[in-house]
Amino acid sequence: MSACVSERAGVSERGVSERAGAGISERVGVSERVLVKEWVLVRERVDVSERESFKNAPWHASFRDKRHDCRKPITIDILTRLLDALNLICYSVYETCLFKASFSVAFFGFLRVGEIAKSNFNENHIVKRSNITFGNNSGSLYIVVPSSKTDQLGNSVTIVLERYKISSICPVQLMSDYIAMRHKDDGHLFCHANMKTLTRYQFSNILKKTLAFLGYNPSEFNTHSLRIGAATQSFLDGLDENSIKLKGRWKSAAYKGYQKDILIIGSSIVTRASEHAHIRPIGDSLGLEKIGCELVWIGMSGMKWQNLVSLVQSILNWRSIPFSVIIHCGGNDIGDTPCGELLYHMKFTIAILSKMLPDTALVWSNILPRYKWRFSNNTGAMETARRRINRGMRSYLLKNRRIRYKTYRF
Repeated sequence: MSACVSERAGVSERGVSERAGAGISERVGVSERVLVKEWVLVRERVDVSERESFKNAPWHASFRDKRHDCRKPITIDILTRLLDALNLICYSVYETCLFKASFSVAFFGFLRVGEIAKSNFNENHIVKRSNITFGNNSGSLYIVVPSSKTDQLGNSVTIVLERYKISSICPVQLMSDYIAMRHKDDGHLFCHANMKTLTRYQFSNILKKTLAFLGYNPSEFNTHSLRIGAATQSFLDGLDENSIKLKGRWKSAAYKGYQKDILIIGSSIVTRASEHAHIRPIGDSLGLEKIGCELVWIGMSGMKWQNLVSLVQSILNWRSIPFSVIIHCGGNDIGDTPCGELLYHMKFTIAILSKMLPDTALVWSNILPRYKWRFSNNTGAMETARRRINRGMRSYLLKNRRIRYKTYRF
């Protein structure tokens, strides 16, 4: 939905610089961030983040010191396809069993790659053959992690994995199959037929090679995607925060960084919607946390379209790149700014946000009708202007092949 707006969309950097009429000269090879900063200085004159209404907003404090992980999770569905494809990727039955067991155990055990594969870091973290045992009738698997990133003193922790309903990805079954083929000597748990320990590079290489074989972009995943996927799946299964922290051995709420932000930015209507969401039984995120998403309501009374870029910049100072930004703004500009000029500025702003956030989905929400408008008592004229702006924005978005528009009715 979101992408850099190109010439075919009708607004390019050259076109903007020629027609803006606000002192912005032609840019060639200049950073988008510089362009955005200059545009904000010219168009807005003030920084929204310095306003008391911004500093006192209830969502302001939650932005500080919060970073979100941009790596994609390997979900149950992806894991299932991944393990099936290993039969075509690995060169021997032993290697197939090795990687199936390591991927499955890493996922269901919330294990870090440094705990199952050799790297240049502390090898004391790696699980050994003597650290695993099976329960009665092989119904469960006990893994003792001798030390870890959060257990540098080596107090160890025991992870218990139960049989999973799908046998093809069940960690207990796959580990049993692997142990039956593995040599009897003690040593690091995961090793090749020649008794050499599985390395981090090999683990990552086979993981990405298999993802590429399945049609995924391997650059969007890494070895930590299994741990992220386990956390995401726990959200989907409805586990509470304490259970997730316990399974992932997190001492803080760092796992929440795996959630995706969906920002809803707008004027007072967003503020009121946030208040209604807050009193709902399913919470502020309307239940979306179960699929790994968090709604962040950012409402500012009297917000005008020219405040949008500055507000987004201020938000990015405390929060990382969002998954999606829903924009509901512009109603307070109708009647104060000529319709054609306002429509141009709105298109220009979308072009800038697309460059600021090239990997973020930008969602445009139509300006809603009102019984009373700020700058005019002529409801008919204001309604005509509202419809013209909504129609112009829809047309603009549809011209760009990489920006999609869809109408939702409730």
